[in-house]
Amino acid sequence: MRRSHFVAMLAIAAITCTFLGCTDKNESSNVKSNMQNIYKSIEQQKDNVIKKDFNNLKFSKDFSVEFPDTDSVETFEMTIKPSLSGEEVYKRFDDTVEKYFPGFLTEDEKKELYLVNIDTEDDNQALVGKFYDYKDQILNGELAAPFMFVQTPKLFVQMFPNGCIHTVTGSKAFDIKNIEKGKTVAMYCAADENKITERIRMPFGSDFSGDDIYKLLDKEVALADAVKFAKENLTEEFDKGAANPELSADITDTWIVDMGDGIYGYHFLLTSVYNNIRFDSLPVKEPTVFQTIDSETSVDYKLYFSHAFMIESDKLDSIMAFNRAYDILEPQKHDEVITFESAVDALSNEMSGVVQLTVNRAEFVYVPKHIEENDNRLDVSACWKFMARNLNDQLNYVIYINAVTSSCEYYKYD
Repeated sequence: MRRSHFVAMLAIAAITCTFLGCTDKNESSNVKSNMQNIYKSIEQQKDNVIKKDFNNLKFSKDFSVEFPDTDSVETFEMTIKPSLSGEEVYKRFDDTVEKYFPGFLTEDEKKELYLVNIDTEDDNQALVGKFYDYKDQILNGELAAPFMFVQTPKLFVQMFPNGCIHTVTGSKAFDIKNIEKGKTVAMYCAADENKITERIRMPFGSDFSGDDIYKLLDKEVALADAVKFAKENLTEEFDKGAANPELSADITDTWIVDMGDGIYGYHFLLTSVYNNIRFDSLPVKEPTVFQTIDSETSVDYKLYFSHAFMIESDKLDSIMAFNRAYDILEPQKHDEVITFESAVDALSNEMSGVVQLTVNRAEFVYVPKHIEENDNRLDVSACWKFMARNLNDQLNYVIYINAVTSSCEYYKYD
């Protein structure tokens, strides 16, 4: 069993999963249409597949399909943005600490608490220690730009060498009962330490319009308003200068967290959107851990496992692992992709003899995976994603049908 989780020091920007190939490729399941035709007919196609008799598929009573309103789709490569100079990383890191935790640390405390992890020519021997012990060598370029971090009981910030913020949060939940007015409230992951009372799927392509209202630390805030604020803040302000502006922020799910004493918080699961299509994210059931079932064959996909938390009305109190510091390369435009009905046929054909699936949801998403010869480069496919439960082994499955080639891969999780 493979466990993926957030780590405190040498952090990861996304999560890799174990994948298996499907049994075969059926060329008859390759009917294509343009994106707008599929968008306009998606409900009819959904009704058609539900009525169709499959020997290895059935659809849950609340089965849903999410498809974007867009004219075309692109397949492309992405590469991690290059490192900044050591001086630029240090300045950006210090500015970030002061932005989110103004006045929390004195200059003397920063000298003791700003830490670095620096790559060297020896892959097995990184330099780890205080920034100020290596300051001159970092600033004059003798050493590579560092991964920088600071952690105290009340703040936790991490930054990659390219200036991308990995984490900005508190190391643990502050005592919200005795918080000083105007002081930052930050949580490492409040959803990991408090009761989750509800999990709400955020519809793709439209603003959340539910009437849910919860009392946060300072006042009551409608969930719809909180979602709008979070998406705008993450897109327009967070990681500005490092994040690719073509990758906007989106929220796939919101968990309502009971903080006690009538106070609640909003835990947002995050992804990015490009060309009005979401990047895929992991189907997490726990805030900081995801598990896949290992196999002999594996392919490294890089899926979003990111979250933000709101307990005050006018800001986000925790943002973790939300990386948009990528350059998009070699885009190839596709006006047509395989239809939803064709994707379901491919799903049934290629998984025959393997499963008895109950399909709960289908989505159209971008799926990035590592290019074998270059770990900093990702190949991004457009795929129909199916989330299902296999009655044969009582495991959950995520199955991808490539929307251009109709090839199939899947992974299993508990």
